[in-house]
Amino acid sequence: MTPTRLPRSAYAWAVGFVSLAVHGLLSLWFPAPLFEKYTVAAELFLDGRMASERWLDFSPLYLHLAMFLRRLTEDVESVLLILQLGLLAATSALFFLWAERRLGIRWALLGAAVITLDRHVLIYSRILEPEAIFLFLLMLFLYWVDGPEGEPTRPFAAGIVGALGIATRPTFLPICLWVLVLWGWHRREQLRPWARPAVYFLAAPALMLMLLAVRAQVVAGSWRAPTMNPGTVLYEGNQPMSRGTSAVYPPLVHQLSSGQDSTPDPAHVYYREIARREVGSGVSGDFGDGDRGGRLLGVRDVNRLWTRRALDFTLDHPGFALRRLQTKLLYAFHNFRWHDLPAAWLYDRALPLSGVPFALLSALALPGLLLEIRGRRNSLLLYGLLGSQLLVMLVFYVSPRQRLMWIPLLIYFSLVTLRDTVRQRTLWPALLALVLVPAFTLPDDAMRDEIYQRNQMELARPILQEISGRIADGEPISAMADGFAQALAHAPWWLEGLQPAFLDRSGQSLERAIASKLDPSRLSLFDQAEMWMRAGDVERARALLLQCLETGEQLYRKGRLNTSPELLLARLDLLDGRRQDAEVRLRRGLRAHPGDAFLLAELVALESTTHAAGVGSPLFDSLETYYGRQSAHFLVGRALLAQDEPAAAIRHLEITVHAFPQLREARLALAAAFFRTSRLDDALKQVLVADRIRAEPALYADDMAEIYGAAAQQSSAPDQVLRAAQGLFHYGRPHRALRVLDRPWPPAEQKKVAALQRRLRSAISKP
Repeated sequence: MTPTRLPRSAYAWAVGFVSLAVHGLLSLWFPAPLFEKYTVAAELFLDGRMASERWLDFSPLYLHLAMFLRRLTEDVESVLLILQLGLLAATSALFFLWAERRLGIRWALLGAAVITLDRHVLIYSRILEPEAIFLFLLMLFLYWVDGPEGEPTRPFAAGIVGALGIATRPTFLPICLWVLVLWGWHRREQLRPWARPAVYFLAAPALMLMLLAVRAQVVAGSWRAPTMNPGTVLYEGNQPMSRGTSAVYPPLVHQLSSGQDSTPDPAHVYYREIARREVGSGVSGDFGDGDRGGRLLGVRDVNRLWTRRALDFTLDHPGFALRRLQTKLLYAFHNFRWHDLPAAWLYDRALPLSGVPFALLSALALPGLLLEIRGRRNSLLLYGLLGSQLLVMLVFYVSPRQRLMWIPLLIYFSLVTLRDTVRQRTLWPALLALVLVPAFTLPDDAMRDEIYQRNQMELARPILQEISGRIADGEPISAMADGFAQALAHAPWWLEGLQPAFLDRSGQSLERAIASKLDPSRLSLFDQAEMWMRAGDVERARALLLQCLETGEQLYRKGRLNTSPELLLARLDLLDGRRQDAEVRLRRGLRAHPGDAFLLAELVALESTTHAAGVGSPLFDSLETYYGRQSAHFLVGRALLAQDEPAAAIRHLEITVHAFPQLREARLALAAAFFRTSRLDDALKQVLVADRIRAEPALYADDMAEIYGAAAQQSSAPDQVLRAAQGLFHYGRPHRALRVLDRPWPPAEQKKVAALQRRLRSAISKP
């Protein structure tokens, strides 16, 4: 007797329950949610503490969902995680139902198992971002739209899903338009039967676009203001220092954002602030909508400005842009897991299952794409969906988050390859996939540097956490010196952002301690060289930098820091008085990395002292064109100070400080430049404001200590002397601070002085 076959719905329910169980079980291995942008933003909006135009910086659907849940419960994170686990379980069930119509039950079950265990899906089930909802909506949309011979099964329901997809991420709009084009093409000889489902389908997306336009008009003053800032995102993937495999902020945006903890995703704010400061100062011209110098730029105009900067670089360097496009195309299919969210990377490390490697999935899918051409009419929808997301990655940038939307389609085409190989007993699809796997697996320099950084940061993190706990328990700062050096020896690129205040610097320099603890390896050559250079060991630094050039290995620090050995070698040449050699090195570096902000700024600084160039020179114009005028002044000012040209640096840094008074590093650099030109009062004013903005990191510590020391010598007012002693302590000169305090004090100040003396003696005592 033949057993009764289970209905499709029973299989689907089983797939959903198994997927939910697997995701729930694996979530036990993951740490708590580390990325809470939307939950924090929801709270700020509900409390009225977020500017209205910031509504456009977030996914509308996900933000409003977080706000709705915030009104119901304090534990929004847990509710969102449970919701995402449920939606991804439903995604697996929907994949089975959809694939079963095309491939049969066995292949559909295999595909459902693959999508359930896929690393991308598992990781982003725990990330509080719209990706899980977007993937569910895409799968539901595909299930309802992909009927027999490409006909819609439920056009009105599909339209509602499309509207929700558009409200989740704007990239859903091209998918809806592609569906409409396909329906019209299929019924091109009889348009009347096509019109009714098309109207049903379009109703909800059209209404959603109208609602988003009204929302943009209300919060930003323009109905054309885009959601989620496509212009700045395009810039992040196509600016000179981006390789197209991650979002890369320009240096000034990174500096302004790094000290901002209270505002979620603050880069959007600073992109606008930089653009508006330039237009407000009459630097830039007309960017549309009638906004001229002095008038506040709208969100749309800011996006256009940053888009234009990316396009200007592309037009100036088409060869480099083409190579970057090739890199994007490769990494759309590559096995690399270069997450643009640190939390996703931590979840990736914690995941105990490997799943099907993405390289294997890609390699199997590509022959399936060729095989499926035979059913062209029935699969044009799939090609369009795959192509639209590929276009998104090529236009913006490639990352595992961007590729998540590909997963169902790649699994389907991989199943096509396996099915045809088994049924038709043909080997060429499998052989082609076998050839493609190595090409999609081999790492490059950028990936090796990223893996090196991530691994080293994980070694440094627990040491820094232990130090924080010990400081909180009241242990003397002197006991932490070796721990700081050990932590920063694991991740020396953190030095600029983590230089601790109050650490005694009167003995061995922190840089030398870090350099001596660095593990020698090929991957750390540049970091070793930079630390020895900071420590003053010029010859050792030069040898290591030359070794970097010989190996040819490239670093990729996403525009945050200089990564060019040529730049550091040029500075060493300047120390020896060889300006011409320094210029040759910098120009050679620019040929290899056109548009690099740090190399351009260094060369502008060098030319401004050798050829009376600077502002208005072609190189400064390039720096301004690619990064903005404010960024150019900031970068050139820092470069001039590094080249010990403080008088020339002042002009640039004053412009930066005037435009961005909250930028602490610019104030400290300006204070150092003032001091080196014997303008002590001006230097002291800047450093006092900078230290009120934030206490750490202790940048330009030697200059700051000299400023406070000179202030203590010149002043007789007790409060000013006490403040100078505190500054000396803050920048690592406790012995000198004690000598400053060794004088008679009025009774009103004696208690404060005694407390500071106790702290100073604690700081210099041996642990």
